[in-house]
Amino acid sequence: MKSFSDTSDQQHALRARALLCATATLVGLSCASTTGAARGDHDFTTPDGVRIHYRVVGHSASVVMLLHGGPGSNFNAVWPDLTPLMKRHTVIMYDQRGGGRSQIIHDPSLLEAEDHVDDLEALREHLGLERMTIIGESWGAGLALLYATKYPERVNRIVFLGPMPPTRSMMTRRLDQVNDKTGFYQRLAEMRRAMPSSSDPIGLCRAMFAEYLKAYFVDEAAMARRRGSSCDAPAEGVRNYQTVNDATFASLGDWDFLPLLRRLSVPALVIEGAGSTPTLESVRAWAAALPNHSFILVPDAGHFPQVENPERFFAVVERFLSEQGATQK
Repeated sequence: MKSFSDTSDQQHALRARALLCATATLVGLSCASTTGAARGDHDFTTPDGVRIHYRVVGHSASVVMLLHGGPGSNFNAVWPDLTPLMKRHTVIMYDQRGGGRSQIIHDPSLLEAEDHVDDLEALREHLGLERMTIIGESWGAGLALLYATKYPERVNRIVFLGPMPPTRSMMTRRLDQVNDKTGFYQRLAEMRRAMPSSSDPIGLCRAMFAEYLKAYFVDEAAMARRRGSSCDAPAEGVRNYQTVNDATFASLGDWDFLPLLRRLSVPALVIEGAGSTPTLESVRAWAAALPNHSFILVPDAGHFPQVENPERFFAVVERFLSEQGATQK
């Protein structure tokens, strides 16, 4: 696989797409249709030499970049429950560095939040996208915020789907609340420690999430309808989940995203299930800090409203994405 950073053919293609995009903008067209993103699964290499796996689905001029949670997970954790998006949008998704089908990385110094931001920018450039609409789920919402803070000119609008806590203290309170409901904290810690050396990391991963996610559904039976899974990845990617997770969160230190949220100027939608008790404090704080946003709590749903109340969820998201400026410019 060629690296976009060191091949003249691809550099020429990027320049040609940029010219086409500029021409399209002058005549009032979307430059999404001028990007050379081939449908299907592909790999590309980042400027620092890391192989990233990505997928492109759909055929619309409206292009959406989907960022999965974790960190350390993969796009199969969220995409299977968001497939209706491809009816009206071209959706681009990728496995973030160190996990899934992307290159496995064990060195924590290469798994910092800034590395993830740089990878997203490298993928945008690789695909020749002028601007992006982003959907970020859980940690993916944090990544979307960090990216939009660094590259505001590259972002049209953002959907923050069940966003991660905006401060470390809120994350601690969330985990304590989940533990109070499930009594799972000790077992979770044991499973996390066992994951890197497990002979059956996928089985262990499924057992871990089967327990952990109970606190995030209004109707526990709805868990069976969830198609996404952080465990739907190669064994080595699953084994490395905790390495990526620990390193990325460690790089954030005692994080506080609230000042960044207050400065975010792009239109944003914060969406969560009204019955997701562990997340409501942090999601309300996330929305309250944003100057230009819509905030929706989907009724009859927990942390996965796309699973528990998909009709309401997709109606809200599609309305937001169809507003002026949602497609590429």
